Amino acid sequence: MIKFLISILLISCFVLTGYWFAENTTDVTFLAFGYEIKTNIFLAIIMLLILVIITSLIFKILNTILFLPSSIREYLAGRKRNAVIENLVLLGESLFIKDEKQISVAANKLYSLLEFLDVAKSLRLYLSSIVHPKISLSIAKDILDQRSGNMSAALYVFVKLNTKADQQLGVFEVMNENIEFISSGFLVNKYIELGMNLRRFKLLLDFLKTSNAERLYKSNILALKSTVLLELAKEANAASDYENAASLSEQALKVSESNDHAFELLIASYIALNYKSKAVKYVKKYWKDCQGEIATRAVLRLLDQIPTSDMYQLGMDLDSITKGSYESKIVLIKSAINATFYDQAFQELSNILEIKGKTKRLCIIMSELSFRTNGSGAEVIDWLKESMTCEDN
Repeated sequence: MIKFLISILLISCFVLTGYWFAENTTDVTFLAFGYEIKTNIFLAIIMLLILVIITSLIFKILNTILFLPSSIREYLAGRKRNAVIENLVLLGESLFIKDEKQISVAANKLYSLLEFLDVAKSLRLYLSSIVHPKISLSIAKDILDQRSGNMSAALYVFVKLNTKADQQLGVFEVMNENIEFISSGFLVNKYIELGMNLRRFKLLLDFLKTSNAERLYKSNILALKSTVLLELAKEANAASDYENAASLSEQALKVSESNDHAFELLIASYIALNYKSKAVKYVKKYWKDCQGEIATRAVLRLLDQIPTSDMYQLGMDLDSITKGSYESKIVLIKSAINATFYDQAFQELSNILEIKGKTKRLCIIMSELSFRTNGSGAEVIDWLKESMTCEDN
């Protein structure tokens, strides 16, 4: 409503102004191109408006002419974009039906349309590896040797096409030389796989610290680091380098506290170094996270190395840390037996047998307790027979 009233008002003003000019014809004179022109003010205003309109039209025509090349470029770019989309669709269909001829045609057309982009070269190399693997492998080798072009794409094709077992070492060495170009999940997984198979643990550990590895393998990076550190610790232990073995095992535990094998090797290394107090300290530190038969085996080995007076105390400390878990009870009972606290051992063993029932390890421990208290006899044999029919849990 307001807009309508404003429109009526403007039209009325325009009509009144026109009427006023028509009634009050004041002549005006001006010179143009050496001519003297006389007219009234109303006609002069109309001529001025016509001149403004003609000038704006001229400017519009000139603007169109000036920007014609860019318009043509936009049109051609649109056509190229449509051609790229059509060939991408063709490529997708060809890959789906595994039509090698059509894959090759689509790849070459895309390359001719986008050859100024590195991605086009990479795409052509990837697709050629499906259709012409030998040619693609040769191109990839040349790129890697000359270190020019899309190195990541070349490395991908090189690794993808060298899959035989006897090629593993060569492939790993090439990957290691071009480690900065390992930028896809496939290459990261392959490098890790080959590194583990070839036992190149030091190189693997260095690689796992890189940003690409952390970005592309983030879900399992900690567990993998722990495994690699453990393997290095095993190598150090095999070489009788117990200090290094202990250090690497501890690093593995810091990365992943639930690594039972690292726990076992750490305790074994400290026992070999005769650092028994240190071994006890780390048992208490990591026992809560490393409960399992492997970890229990390590603690039982330690019990044989420490003074009798400390055995049962260690067993009670571990039992307190985990609030009476199955593995802690095993350690507590064994520590009581070793410390000749047979009554306590029997009481604890009876309690856990009532809760858990007969298991292989509990039956074996009961046979050992019977032997220690009563000597060899029917009861010992019966418990050993029971252990042969029970499953552990």
